[in-house]
Amino acid sequence: EISACLVGSEMCIRDSPFYDCIYMKNIYVDEDNRYFTSVDGVLYNKSKTELLFYPSYKSDSSYTILDSVTKIEVGAFQRNGIVTEVILPKNIKTISKEAFLECTSLQKIEIPSGITEISESLFSGCKSLNDITLPNTIKEIKSNAFYKCSGLRKITLPESVETLNFLAFGDCTMLNTCTICLLYTSPSPR
Repeated sequence: EISACLVGSEMCIRDSPFYDCIYMKNIYVDEDNRYFTSVDGVLYNKSKTELLFYPSYKSDSSYTILDSVTKIEVGAFQRNGIVTEVILPKNIKTISKEAFLECTSLQKIEIPSGITEISESLFSGCKSLNDITLPNTIKEIKSNAFYKCSGLRKITLPESVETLNFLAFGDCTMLNTCTICLLYTSPSPR
C-alpha cells in the first residue's frame, strides 16, 4: 500500500509505473531532477507542459490543471475515485487515451476548444459523469470513449463531429437523450 513516492534527481519515469497504485496520495520529485517536477503532489514534466500522473487517492475533490499544460498523458487520472471535477486549461491540445479511465467519482468536465478528438476509452467507466461539454472543434469520438458512463443521461454532439467509433457510448445505460447538431446544407439548384 504505497501512499507517496519520491522521484530522485537522476530518475526517469516511463510507461505508467504507478498503474493501479490506488492508495497513492502524493508524488514528490527531487528539485534537481531534470525531467520531472511535482506541484502539490501531482507529477508533471519539468517544463510543466504535460500532466503525467494525478495520484489516485489524492484528497482534493476538484482539481484545476496548470495553465501551462498542453497535454494530459495516458492514464494520468486513471482509477481515481475521489476527484469529482477537473478544470482543464484553455490551451490544452491533447488528452491522451484512458486519461480519465474509471474515475468513478468524476461528475463534471468541460472540454476546451482546440481539442479535436475524444480519445479511446477517455472516460470509460466514469460512472458518475453526468455533465460534459464538448466544443465545436471535436471531429471524432473514438472507441469506448464514454463506455459504461452509467450516470450520463444526455449529451449534445456538436456539428463538428464527423466520426463516432465502435461503442463510443456503449453500455451508457441511463443515456436517454443524444442531440446531434447537424450542419444543414441546402441542395444546390439544378
